[in-house]
Amino acid sequence: AADGVGDRLRTAAAAARLGGADAVRRWLRCRQRTPDPRGTARAAAVFSRSADYICRNRQRTGTEHRQVHGGTAGHNLSGMTSWDGGTLDEREYLIVRGTVQQIVYYNDENGYAVLRLAAENGAEVTATGTFPNIGLGEEVILTGCWVTHPTYGEQFATEAFERRLPTSVRGIAEYLGSGLIRGIGPRLAAKIAEKFGEDTFDILMHEPERLSELRGITDRKAKEIGRQFTEQSEMRLLMDFLSEHGLPVALTPLLYKRLHDSAIDALCENPYLLCDPYYDVDFKLADGLAMELGLSLLSDERVDAGILYTLTFNLNNGHTFIPVEKLLYAVCMLLSDDDVVVDEDRALHGIARLEEKGRLVREHIAGRDAVYLRDMHDAEAYLAEMLGYMAERNYEYDFDVDELLSALLESSEFTFSEKQQLAISTAARNGLVILTGGPGTGKTTTVRGILQVFEALGLDTLLAAPTGRAAKRLSDLTGMEAKTIHRLLEAGFAGGGRTVFARSVTNPLECDAVILDEVSMVDITLMQALINALPHGARLVLVGDAD
Repeated sequence: AADGVGDRLRTAAAAARLGGADAVRRWLRCRQRTPDPRGTARAAAVFSRSADYICRNRQRTGTEHRQVHGGTAGHNLSGMTSWDGGTLDEREYLIVRGTVQQIVYYNDENGYAVLRLAAENGAEVTATGTFPNIGLGEEVILTGCWVTHPTYGEQFATEAFERRLPTSVRGIAEYLGSGLIRGIGPRLAAKIAEKFGEDTFDILMHEPERLSELRGITDRKAKEIGRQFTEQSEMRLLMDFLSEHGLPVALTPLLYKRLHDSAIDALCENPYLLCDPYYDVDFKLADGLAMELGLSLLSDERVDAGILYTLTFNLNNGHTFIPVEKLLYAVCMLLSDDDVVVDEDRALHGIARLEEKGRLVREHIAGRDAVYLRDMHDAEAYLAEMLGYMAERNYEYDFDVDELLSALLESSEFTFSEKQQLAISTAARNGLVILTGGPGTGKTTTVRGILQVFEALGLDTLLAAPTGRAAKRLSDLTGMEAKTIHRLLEAGFAGGGRTVFARSVTNPLECDAVILDEVSMVDITLMQALINALPHGARLVLVGDAD
């Protein structure tokens, strides 16, 4: 606290409990390199984030990683590249100060940019990183390390940065004319900067109507310019808040899109809103922000976020639900430490709250008291209903199907066993067929027979598999084009990195049948998307190894 870092040091102390001796040594190294209070605050942020990474990695691999040097507050410490139990890559993190001279590349979605800077020493620096709403003429302080790009050469990879608006008339003109504000080009920007000088930004924020004093700017345009500048300023404040607390600045546009100028207040009130899939922030980072802000570690928001995190984390292990007794144990272990104890009653109340809000579903299934995330429960229920409906569907023909099948099987180049003939016959008459068997049991030969029958029946059939390799193998074995499920459904990306599919119930696949291979590799949400995209009356053949 004597260094003026307050909550940062308390966060560092909390992280020390998690990170152990390695983390303490890391803190001391950062402290020695940054004796000034501002630098100590930055080192505290570095330390707390690094200790969190060390702790999480120890949990993954059972290995303590030593000799972790450098770093900054941010979403990712780029020096930490090895998670295989070996020694982490060591990098010294440096500070570069300069003025933005050129924006070589800018991604509107996430704020990633390539900048040309005029450094304080007069050198030209190419910097890469996330710089939401960066503008020409801005003075920046970058923290990161030098890297060598195989094509573009030496670059400064930025992990965190601070920014200041320009104060000179020329700098203000360059900033306003950089394209950040629609309706202001270089010529108009120069006129505005010359007219209002150092007061330009204050005028834009508080008295934008005064812009109409300039010829060619109407009252309406003046207000719109002021609105855009205010929005940019609010996003800058939000970005600075995220950077200060070691959170990824790429969250800035996502948070502002949903919460607008109340984003910082919302984060201070409930940091765990970042755990929403839209933001996709790890629970540990949100929890770290809560500790830095001095919020109660027994709050309902923290307990609820811990429950949702535990259920979401276990999706990666194939669990669409967790029995309530196991969920309670896992949540209490996650949220408790030497100073804070979250008991099962508190966690049970959290489950009830989330169930009431519609975030969870709790029901007895297969003799267990199961807790689902709402989306997972909906997916399972939908698939159970649809597959049951398809299994009951039978097809009638105005000709003798048995005679057709006999002729096809006799003329085929393959010899089919009784079970294979039964599977082919079933596929001709039923809406759903599940074909299982280990390697070498004849699944591929059976699929070829089913394809011959579908062709004879005039059915348009699509082949699919969950991975590119499986799709290529299926294509090679059948002589027909096979696609991944994502490609078949024409997958794309929406805001927040969500996967969306162009093919759905409103835009179904154009086919009469789908044969899906390697079904055991398909997760439940992808299967839900596929079933949802099947046209009414289409047949489905599921092929895979039951083991």
